[in-house]
Amino acid sequence: MKDAFFNGYTLTCKRSRFKTGAVMRLLALTYWAKDRDRETVRRSMDHSTPFGAFAQDGTLVGFLRITSDHSTVFYMADVVVAQEARGKGIGLALVQYALANP
Repeated sequence: MKDAFFNGYTLTCKRSRFKTGAVMRLLALTYWAKDRDRETVRRSMDHSTPFGAFAQDGTLVGFLRITSDHSTVFYMADVVVAQEARGKGIGLALVQYALANP
């Protein structure tokens, strides 16, 4: 899937862009994933499709992942946007981008 652009942010699902530490920093902002260890985060990303919003400087500011049977169902998980990027529509744009993924 091609990258998309939203108000100066790059939306992508290219695995090479995602660093475990950057994802962990965003997940630390949540009540459900703040205590996940590095190995759990890495495995969860290995077994799902990550989607992210990156600022112009390359900082990951939005994240979600989708797990699926690649046939009939999918589950969207870990949707989070960095505090400094909230209120700009990044979360909605990221969800729409992920839902457009064939």
